[in-house]
Amino acid sequence: MKKRIKIFAGALAAVLILSASVAYALSAEPEAAKASGREQVLDTVSVCDKSVPLTGTLQALTDRVDPADRGFSVAELAAESVQSSGNAMIDRDAALSVASKHLEAMTSSAPSSVNAILASFTDNESAVINESGRTLQNAPTWVVTFTNVTLTTQGNGGTVLADSTMVIDAYSGELLEVISYGV
Repeated sequence: MKKRIKIFAGALAAVLILSASVAYALSAEPEAAKASGREQVLDTVSVCDKSVPLTGTLQALTDRVDPADRGFSVAELAAESVQSSGNAMIDRDAALSVASKHLEAMTSSAPSSVNAILASFTDNESAVINESGRTLQNAPTWVVTFTNVTLTTQGNGGTVLADSTMVIDAYSGELLEVISYGV
C-alpha cells in the first residue's frame, strides 16, 4: 500500500509541476517569461490540421539555431518603424497564413510550435532572389519558423526532423525564401 501511495504522490507532483509550467508559459507576463528563458505563448494556430502554440520572439529562433550558421541574419523590428515608411504592412496572421500554406505543400507533419517575428532579414549567402532580382539585405519581413516538422530529403527520399523557416515580405506577403535545417 505504501508503494502505491509513493507512486501516486510522485505522479501527482509531476502533474502539478507540468501544470505550473504551462500556466507560467501562458501567463500575461512576457518580461518574466523572457527573463526565465521560457517563451511567451501568444496564441495557438492551426497548421496541418493541428493546433500548435505560437510564440513571437527572436530568442525562440536563435535558441534553436545560430542564423549565421545557416547563412542569414535577423534583427527584430518594431511594427511602427515598418509602417512609418508609408507602405501598408501585412499583419502576423496574414504572414502565418502564407507560411502555413507553403509548409502544408511540403509536408503533412504538424510542427510542435510556430514562432513568428517581424524582422529585418539578410541572406548572407545569396543576397539577390534569382527570379525577381530583389535583394535580401535588411529586408522588412515576417520570419515564421515551424519547429520539428518531418520533411522528405532530396535524393534518397528519406525523411528528416527539421525546423523550417519561411521568410515573408512584410509589405506584399510574398514568400521570399525557405530555409530548412535538421534538428
